[in-house]
Amino acid sequence: MTDLVPVRALGEGFQFRGRRVSFGSFYSGIFRPKQLAGPAALCVVTAPPKARRPAPYADELDESTNRFTYHFRAARTATPAARLQAAADNRALIAAHELAVPLIYFPGVAPGQYMVMAPAFVVAVGEQAGVVELQAGLPIADTTPAGLVSGEDVRRYATREAIVRLHQHRFRTAVLRAYATRCAVCRLREATLLQAEHIIDDPQFAASLDT
Repeated sequence: MTDLVPVRALGEGFQFRGRRVSFGSFYSGIFRPKQLAGPAALCVVTAPPKARRPAPYADELDESTNRFTYHFRAARTATPAARLQAAADNRALIAAHELAVPLIYFPGVAPGQYMVMAPAFVVAVGEQAGVVELQAGLPIADTTPAGLVSGEDVRRYATREAIVRLHQHRFRTAVLRAYATRCAVCRLREATLLQAEHIIDDPQFAASLDT
């Protein structure tokens, strides 16, 4: 898990065997780069929330399972090409589950800002509902040739930690927006030095972590 990463930095991709590999455009949601030999996706993206605009997909936390739900990609248009591309992306997501290979999950926190959850695993597929369930894995133990070896209880804990970080990031973003990136006490306008704190406990969020 990391702190927020700007999309411009993620747009640079990474180097693998002397070649640049992309994380995708951050618009299609599910991405499998051409350099991958296998059929599974490399990363998935949830669009960041925007003020007064509904999210294109209702990707969110399932509090009953402590898993992230991630929706299949829908075709942008009714053209055959758009439907074929969406179906190919969804097959890459299903393949990640069948092969138990790790993904990188980029949940959006604010426009141009993403959290990085890696490794993430597709642990369940609901093809009729058009959703999959994601859990956080262990960065070292679950990324060896042995594959996914961590237990369910360990992954639930790792996912819970990711939930806390995501909630904190979104809370801070909302508070900074509400106060126009100014300190409520001294009026300082330096975002890197400002923190957001609950004046009283957040009982709704705390209760969700106890389930």
